[in-house]
Amino acid sequence: MIQAKSTSCSRNWANGSRTWASKALDRCFVASGVRRVTPHGLRHTWSDLLRRVTSADVQKALTGHTTDAMREHYSHVDAGEKMGAAKAALKLVK
Repeated sequence: MIQAKSTSCSRNWANGSRTWASKALDRCFVASGVRRVTPHGLRHTWSDLLRRVTSADVQKALTGHTTDAMREHYSHVDAGEKMGAAKAALKLVK
């Protein structure tokens, strides 16, 4: 049985209460002023970063995605990236 040492975070982790853990992390994020981060959110971030610097095949290998559909599900082109690409393309025709 694992017990947290802090009285404010004391918890029996044997039952794996994800809800309790999420609430505890939320309190920590609020207290520190850090935007909430989740493992799932980090998966999207990692996929986005890989998409910007490597090929689709390498991205799939590093994320464990086996299909392009799954790779695309976790990658999102943001407005800044679209604007940068548009500006670069316009420079080619000037």
